[in-house]
Amino acid sequence: MQTIAIVNEKGGTGKTTTAVNLSAALGQLGKSVLLVDLDGQAASSRWLGVEDDDRFADALWQGEGLEPIQDVIPGVSLAPGSGKLDSVSHDLRPTQGGQLRKLLSGMDGYDYGIIDCPPSLGNRLIGNALLAASHAIVPVETSILALDGLKILLTTFEDVRQGFGHEIILVGVLACRYDARTRLSRLILEELNRALPGKVFKTVIRENVRVRECPGSGQSILTYAPTSHAAEDYMSLARELVGLGAEGTLVADGQEPAAASDLTEEQRTAVGDMRTQVDVLVREFD
Repeated sequence: MQTIAIVNEKGGTGKTTTAVNLSAALGQLGKSVLLVDLDGQAASSRWLGVEDDDRFADALWQGEGLEPIQDVIPGVSLAPGSGKLDSVSHDLRPTQGGQLRKLLSGMDGYDYGIIDCPPSLGNRLIGNALLAASHAIVPVETSILALDGLKILLTTFEDVRQGFGHEIILVGVLACRYDARTRLSRLILEELNRALPGKVFKTVIRENVRVRECPGSGQSILTYAPTSHAAEDYMSLARELVGLGAEGTLVADGQEPAAASDLTEEQRTAVGDMRTQVDVLVREFD
């Protein structure tokens, strides 16, 4: 099972939307997916009509015994989140950083594990997610505030490699809520590609009101609004994500996967400078 962490330090950047709809799109491509809701707010689970189910929190604490909810949407099973995950995060000892990896290693029969991560890097479950994941996708809304913390997250990937000897493949940064009509969206996408060449998905998730309506429906965007731009974008993302090479190796648009630790210090600095650069460009055009 290829395990992908959908992660960003900030909340409201499209993690849950990406996790649910990417999982659904992979399911439509015939893949078997385990969606792991690691957030105590349980947004992915509530989106899919599952509430107050502690089975995943209990299994995570025990390190065994996870029985996912099968076929919450076609091709997708769910390890449901609940408020109890916050207690698990608080009670986990630093030496239990591999608890999720241990739990998922016993899950057979899935092509992909998609982890919807909590927003705070201070949450111990984030460490569990990064140690369990072989790959990472970083959704970033095309707004100035959403750029905050991206450099810290990329540095965290390197810290995981140095501290635990665990390499995470950065599949790509995903631009979300993109509106080509606005100068700001275009500038941010340009700056992302300048700072991280080859590490930004060609697929962008366009701004679409149907995405904001969708969580109350219990469906993914692919069934809630199958002809929408958003449904088209998530199918495009799934196709871009799934490589046709040996063993289903993950690639972004045919490129070789890049380890997160391959990012140079200059690239991390460029990421950290993006917000300032975008601010300057916006003022120049005003």
